[in-house]
Amino acid sequence: VVGTAQSLHADVTVSPGPDSSGTLTYYAGTVIVGTGTVASDGTSPSVPWTPNIAGSVALRADFAATDGLQTAQSAVVTVTISKVATVTLVLGPDNAKTGSVVVFTALVRTAGTYLPGGSVTFVTADGSPIETKPLDQGTATTSILMPIAPTTFSIRAKYTPDTYALASESSVLATVVSVSGSNVELSVTNNVTLGSVATFTATISPSSSSGTITFTVGATVIGVSPIASGKATAQWTPLSEGTFIIKASYPGGATTPAGSASQTIEVRAVREADRIALTIPGV
Repeated sequence: VVGTAQSLHADVTVSPGPDSSGTLTYYAGTVIVGTGTVASDGTSPSVPWTPNIAGSVALRADFAATDGLQTAQSAVVTVTISKVATVTLVLGPDNAKTGSVVVFTALVRTAGTYLPGGSVTFVTADGSPIETKPLDQGTATTSILMPIAPTTFSIRAKYTPDTYALASESSVLATVVSVSGSNVELSVTNNVTLGSVATFTATISPSSSSGTITFTVGATVIGVSPIASGKATAQWTPLSEGTFIIKASYPGGATTPAGSASQTIEVRAVREADRIALTIPGV
């Protein structure tokens, strides 16, 4: 899969002799992806390789003996690199004030290291397009003027992929627009993976707001954090895969009304590297 680490390994079969040491050079097509030193007993190294394109790739390993007298080449192993699956999320406040400008953010993520290109189209709940924006490091934003009358504004994001990724679409985010609504925005770390610490950041407007933000995952409180310069943070380590609803809630302050923001995230396990074996004939 594009963006998922692999391990290339070549077994060198040695002929009887005092020294079979040398150098292995690994190729993906015509591109050198790594080299390693072979010990005198033929013990060979593995090298990491993370494919960044989809399609068929021809892998091979070349051996050159230290004495300069022996060379060998493995048979070609052709592997198929699949397009990477994506998850699209749309972030924004649960509550907003009538007539205010609200920033909505779309995140397109994968389980590996690949950051997708392509574009995101922000649409209404019924599919009517609002704006199409190119992805920058897997992120796109749009600024939308909220209605002047109280209502519920619904938005989702549709990802149009680049050459190496698969399309995906977010769930609908509903923002309640009211005369007294405050803007609370919630953001998370780029990828949320099983067993790794995820950081959540809530931003409240105006930045002079005081008090605390309560962070929850489902019905579980994971932190109550003080607001400093309009921001509060909390951390969470997911212990299972699946879909989770993260929420940041502000109970209100002296001059700022209550507000909240929520986000649905997908927790995945990090993909383990595959081991691709190549065999060097006797040298």
